Parts: sequence; C-alpha cells; structure tokens
Amino acid sequence: SQAMASSNNEDRETFYSPLPGNRAGSDDEDEAEPVTPPPPPRFPTTLELVRSVLREESTEDGFGSLNYDPFTSDASLSEARKYTPAKKRILLGYSGRTFWRWSITACLGIVTGCVAVALSQLTNAIVAHRRSRFGTDPSTMRSCVLFDCLLACLAAGATTLLAPGAAGSGIPVVKAYLNGVRVRGCLSPKCFLVKFFGTAMAVGAGASLGPEGPLVHLGAMAGSFLTGGVRLRQTMPSFFRTDIDRRDFLSLGSACGFAAAFGAPVGGVLFALEEASSFWDDKLLWRGLVASSLAVFAALALDHGIIGLTKLSHYGLISLGGSDPNVSVELLVLAIPAGLVGGILGGFFVRAWALLERIRRLIAERSYSSRPWRVAARTAEAAFGVGITTLAFLAVAKTTGCVQIHEDDGEGRNHAWTTDDSFAVRFGCDHDEVNELASLWFAPRENVIKKILAGGAFSASSLFYCGCLAFATLLLVFGTALPGGLFLPLIYFS
Repeated sequence: SQAMASSNNEDRETFYSPLPGNRAGSDDEDEAEPVTPPPPPRFPTTLELVRSVLREESTEDGFGSLNYDPFTSDASLSEARKYTPAKKRILLGYSGRTFWRWSITACLGIVTGCVAVALSQLTNAIVAHRRSRFGTDPSTMRSCVLFDCLLACLAAGATTLLAPGAAGSGIPVVKAYLNGVRVRGCLSPKCFLVKFFGTAMAVGAGASLGPEGPLVHLGAMAGSFLTGGVRLRQTMPSFFRTDIDRRDFLSLGSACGFAAAFGAPVGGVLFALEEASSFWDDKLLWRGLVASSLAVFAALALDHGIIGLTKLSHYGLISLGGSDPNVSVELLVLAIPAGLVGGILGGFFVRAWALLERIRRLIAERSYSSRPWRVAARTAEAAFGVGITTLAFLAVAKTTGCVQIHEDDGEGRNHAWTTDDSFAVRFGCDHDEVNELASLWFAPRENVIKKILAGGAFSASSLFYCGCLAFATLLLVFGTALPGGLFLPLIYFS
C-alpha cells in the first residue's frame, strides 16, 4: 500500500509538473501548498432573494426563440398526467385547469385596471405639482426647465442602467414575443417597475409622450407574472408555464392594457387580435372580452369610487365622450381634406422619425465605445429633448396674448375653460386673465383633448403653435431612452 501511495504521489507530481511554480527541479518542489477548505453552505439573505427575483436573464445576443407548436408525445402526456390524474376529475369531469385559466384571466383584468389607475394618479400628481409651481410666474421658466430635465434624467437613467427594454412604448416588444421571439429582460419585474415610474416621470415632465402604449406593455408583463414569469416556483399551477399559455396570457394582458387606457373593452380585444397577436382562437376571444371588461370596470371603480359610482361613463384614462347627434352632413366635405392632411402628416412623421433613428444609431456606433459613455449619452439625449420641449412651449407662451376670464363672449363661443382653475393658468397675465397657450401646455393632455372636443373656444394661433410644437417635439423625444407611447401625443396634435 505504501508503494501504491508513493506511485500515486509521483503521478500526481508528474500531472502538476507543467504548472508554474511546481516544475521538476524547482526550489519549491517539495513544499506542499496549503489546501483551503470549501466554505460552509449558507442560506441566502432576504436582499439576495430579492435580487435573484429582479435579476434579468441575459445572453450574448439578448434574444431567444419560443416554441408555440403543440406536441402530444408520450413523455409530455405522462408529465401532464402527474398534474391532472384521473382520480381528481371529480367536478363535472374537469381537473381544475379550466377553472384556473378563467380565474387567472379575471385576476389579470382587475390587476391591469388597478395598474392603469395608479399610473394615471401618479402622473396627474406630478403634472399638478408642476403646474402649481411654475404655471403662474414666467420668471420660474428656468426652474421649470431644470425640473423637467431632472425628471427626464431620472427616467432615462433608470431605463438605461436597469432595464433597457422599458424604453419606448413597449408594443414592439410585446408583438415580438407574441410572434415567437423572446427578448431578454423585457418582461421582468425590474422592467415593470422602471416602465411604471419612468412613464409617470416622462409624461409628468411635459415630454410629448403618452401612457397608453406603456400600459399595453405593463398589461403583458402582468400576464407574464401571473403565469410564472416571476421566479417564484409555487405561485401558480405548473401547467401554465408553457410558452403557449404564456403567449395567450400576454395577448390578454395587452388587450387589458389597451382597454383600460381608452375605456374600450371591445377595442382592446380587437387591438390584440389585429395588431399584437399572430395566434388566436375563439376561446381566447371570450376570455379577452371578460378580462378587458373587468379591467375597464376596475379602473372605473377605483377612479370614481365604488360608493359614488352611479353611472358607467367617463371610464378609461382618456374618455372622449359621446358624439353630437346634430352634426350636419355638410361636414363630410371638410372631413375629406382633413383625412388627406392627416395621412400626409402621418407619412411625413414616419419618414422623419426613421431618418432621425438612423442618425441616432450611426452616432451611437461611432461614439459610444463603453457602457458608461452610452448611459451618459442616452440620458443626456433624453434630458436635452425634454428641455427643448419645455423651453419652446414656455417661450412661445410668454410672447402670446392673454384671454379675459368669462363664460361666453356673446357670439356663442364657449369660454368656460377660462374659469376652470384646474385647467387655466395665468403665467404672467393679470388676475382677471389667463394665458391660453400655457394652459394648453401645463394641463394633462387628455384634459386638453376633452376641452377642445367639448367646443372650447381657443384661438387658431394658439392651437396652431401648440400643434406644431407638439409634432416637432414628439419627433425629438420619441426614440430616446424615455418610456412613453405615441397614441395620446398624436391625438393631441391632431
């Protein structure tokens, strides 16, 4: 045995002899290096558990593929029987899978409606604080620009550092996933938090962006979480962890987000069917209608209060109200050129934005060699766009005239908006006057749209300046690292 041990030692020395510091003939050949015992196993702390939940899956390219093909092999059927044994099919022949699917569908609609109301309330709180602090005295214009740039830096910095997938509206990411392309890190809890707070700060800072597109992304992420997207293995039944089931719930989540934003359950289902999803069936249609209706009703109940809820109206983040039945047929003559102008401006916007995006990518490829420089450049770009937006609007508002506060001017024009303290701002005008363009700028975008559609009397010059500035600044801001969508700014411009 001693001979065998010596031979093993010789073999071990021969095996390690090519390594540096242990070559044959060296001075330290006979010195044995101390062996460090392995550390004892320890349980993860609470902070480490939170980090493990919030960490993002990462690969070299950041993309992956999803399997949407149904398969019925012997192995898959055997695995499915483990979770749905025949002896448990005691309730009308069902195993509980259908019950869980409809339960998660209902929860998804309610959760998405709550998220929509929370996002709206947070955004309106930032807008109200900004309006009360900077909407009275033009001398605070510099402070207003700095405040908006600070919010833009926080939103863009968090997006670039923590969750790059939260930038933009998020609808392209959802459409990619529903078409079988997994984009890493775009459905994680970290992306959800950055998307939620980043959208509130970007819209609250006065950027030409809207919360409707991000709500589609937030709804899709909620659908992912409810089917095991969060790394908590015992949250939901295991039979909802396939790519097919997650795809269906992501489709439902996108429909709920759209429905909660515009108060349109049928519109949300049609959006998911026509724009987002590539795989659809009749059962998903009924589940989508239920989830979208629950999302709209949850948003309505939370926004107006369950006790004070007396009628189902003014639901959604933007409710445009009903149409006027007294519209004359002669207006069709004006609708034709209005549609042509809208189409031409839409095509111009797409071409101009594509050109700006190519310029951004070209500059990024030639300038951003390291991640710190890329983060700093993306944050500075977003802050610059928001700063230019605020400066342009306030500079034009400072030079425009003031409007007298009165209900009616005797010509049948409605000036009731001038008496609305939550909408009109003075911004340098006398106590009995308000600044028209500043009111159109400081107020929430959905309130401006409602005032215009309600027949509010605004001058053509103020509407023209506001529309042109909104169109130009939307080109400047959309495409940066800020979270935000296009729906509401384009309606606002139109």
